[in-house]
Amino acid sequence: DFYIYDINADSIYELSADYAAQDDQDLVVFTQRTTFDIETQEFFVLAGLKDKKEKKASSVKNSFWAYDLRTGKWTKLYQSENFDQHYWASNEIAEPRPRHAHQMVYDYVNKVQYLFGGRTVELETSKQQRLNDFWELRLIRPKSEDLLRRIKFLIRKQKFREICFESDSIKALKYLQVQLAQAVDHSNKDESLEFRGLSTSLFNKNKDETHDTFQERTELFEKLLEFFPEKMKQPKENLIDLIKIE
Repeated sequence: DFYIYDINADSIYELSADYAAQDDQDLVVFTQRTTFDIETQEFFVLAGLKDKKEKKASSVKNSFWAYDLRTGKWTKLYQSENFDQHYWASNEIAEPRPRHAHQMVYDYVNKVQYLFGGRTVELETSKQQRLNDFWELRLIRPKSEDLLRRIKFLIRKQKFREICFESDSIKALKYLQVQLAQAVDHSNKDESLEFRGLSTSLFNKNKDETHDTFQERTELFEKLLEFFPEKMKQPKENLIDLIKIE
């Protein structure tokens, strides 16, 4: 259940009730911990167990969500792609192990989340372990100018690849050194490394290599859509599902 209490109006508003029991929801999350930023008016929710209505389909993975009170919308900030128990038990993890009975607090001044302790999430209760680790999370949100620069880079990167395929090395080199270089933050190690790696396209030419410009541009378009809100994109659902069949 999710309720909002308005102190000034002395009123309670129901946003959702018994979500797991709704027929159109086949996936719910458990072991949530929530913090609140009084400045941005956002709830942050960390969950560690995803469970389908069929109990055999449970999976253990972290997911981190934000709910904006001003817009009334949920945003998925992160979801782990790792759900294998052997991975979580190893020493190679770069994120907190999914857990329950833990503590999570938020420093809204410095915008830092702190996570401590709890017990491991196991499909078999007898295998649960007590945790005593301590984690810190800083949510870094890119600035608008950084997003715009990244979009320009992806578009110009595709144009550079097409010029290289045309076998015009001089034109491609000039484009790489000027237009593409302008869309890179050279102080950023990852961006700089990606930019330098593009120079190999000037020499790796294979006459037998197929080049599907339409497919590459379609993939670029799909990638660019990730930078835009849902209301500005085509629906993800299958349009056939919207047709009522009697």
